[in-house]
Amino acid sequence: MELAKDFVVLLARVLTILPLMLLVTMIMGKRSIAELPVFDFLIILTLGAVVGADLADPSIPHLHTEDVFTTQVPPMYH
Repeated sequence: MELAKDFVVLLARVLTILPLMLLVTMIMGKRSIAELPVFDFLIILTLGAVVGADLADPSIPHLHTEDVFTTQVPPMYH
């Protein structure tokens, strides 16, 4: 039963993070890796690390990950 609960939590986290990642990608623009400035590349790596930590460790509060995507990243690209 514990495994099913963990699966549901993981699925919920993935379903809430993917739309936010898509939105951030759209805000950053459609560029290939070769055209990315170093700053944008580092932002992408950092966001990947934040999402990876959130999905790998259920003890990390999910709202902190969503906060990074909704309040920290979009102001950098407006």
